[in-house]
Amino acid sequence: MSSYSHHLEIFSSAIVSSNAKGFEILTLESRQPEPMPRFPYLYSSPVRKRLTDVKHAPLGIFRLPKSMQDVDEYFICVYRDFAVHINREANVTRNSVIEFAGTAVSAAVDDNFLILFHDDFLEVRHVRDGGLCQIIAGKNIRLLNANNPNVLFAMAHPNARGRDLIMELALQDGRVRTQEHDADLIVTPMKTGLPSHVVASVLDEVQTPEAGTTSPFSSVAGSSLGKSEPSRRSSRHPQGSRGSTGKDVEQSCVV
Repeated sequence: MSSYSHHLEIFSSAIVSSNAKGFEILTLESRQPEPMPRFPYLYSSPVRKRLTDVKHAPLGIFRLPKSMQDVDEYFICVYRDFAVHINREANVTRNSVIEFAGTAVSAAVDDNFLILFHDDFLEVRHVRDGGLCQIIAGKNIRLLNANNPNVLFAMAHPNARGRDLIMELALQDGRVRTQEHDADLIVTPMKTGLPSHVVASVLDEVQTPEAGTTSPFSSVAGSSLGKSEPSRRSSRHPQGSRGSTGKDVEQSCVV
C-alpha cells in the first residue's frame, strides 16, 4: 500500500486505502494494490473524466444500506467535492456523480443519509440519489465520531465566544422534531420532495481551549469528550429536555 495513506478501511476480503492520489484496493487474490474505482463500462466514461480532470482528495468509502444492494450497489466513494457509487467489484455503476454544495472536509453515512461536514455548514444528502435534504449552518464545524449509534460533531457556540457545542445527529423515523418536542436545534427539511430524518440536538457545551493548547476535538475519539472542561449541562440523549442554550442555538440553523 502507499506510504502516504491516511486512512484504511478493512472489509472481509479486501483493504481500501485513502491517499492523496485517490483510493487503492488490496485483495487477497491480487496481493498488489490497484487504483479504484474501476471503469469497465463505456457508460462510466463521464465519471472517469470527472475523476481524472482534476486531482481529488478522497474522504472515505462507506458501505451502503442493504436496501440499495439489490441494484448491485454496495459502496459509495466520497471525495471532497463529489461521490460515486460502486459495486462489489469496485466498478462504477452510474454515469454521473453526486455533486456537493461545497468542498467537504469529512464525511459520514448514517442509514440512508450521506452527511458532509464543511467548516461553516453541514449538508445532509440522500445516499441513493444524492438529493439535498438539509443544511445546518454554523462555524468551525468538526466531525467527532461517525460510529453508532449517532453521529457526533462540534461547532462554535453562536452567541458565546470561546465556547463550543457538542451536537448529535439522530434519525427520527421520518419525522423532524419541532420546538414543541423540546429539541434544542430544529432543522426544517428543504422543499425537495425528499423526507428528512435528521435532527441535531445539543449534548454538551464546553470551553474552547486557549491559543497554543490542544483542542479536544482534534481527533475522532469519543474519549476526547471527557478531556474538556465540565459542562454547564450534559445529557447523553436529551429526549424531552430543553437546556438553557436551546433558544440561542436555534438561531444558528439556516435552511
